[in-house]
Amino acid sequence: MRGRLIKIIISIALLVSGIVVIVLGFGNMKKIKNFPEITATVTNVEISYSTDSEGSTTETQTVTVKYTVDGKEYEEILQYSPDGLEEGEEIVARYNPEKPEEITTVTKGTSYIMIAIGAVLVVAAIGSTALMIIRGY
Repeated sequence: MRGRLIKIIISIALLVSGIVVIVLGFGNMKKIKNFPEITATVTNVEISYSTDSEGSTTETQTVTVKYTVDGKEYEEILQYSPDGLEEGEEIVARYNPEKPEEITTVTKGTSYIMIAIGAVLVVAAIGSTALMIIRGY
């Protein structure tokens, strides 16, 4: 009985996680759909480390970029920056035309990957549920 409950919980968790990741993927795609591409220059890269209660260390990278929109220069923290950027490097980013201070490197490709991962999670949930039904759990 307990094993069945655990399998049901795992199936539900896979299903919910898959749906959330799919929704986030479509949300990102919709969000950046109207964000124009722009060339930005990396002006600062800060790497910080934090350690959790179990002793695991996490590295966080904060990247500041400079770019120009409609003749106005901005210097902002890049949302979703890829690893390995260096000061002075030029990158292609997207900015929010309604709020030009919002700049990101999220692409449609990133959104497609999120949707694919979500779909795999949903299929895994359906598969595990089907196995439970077939095996009579």
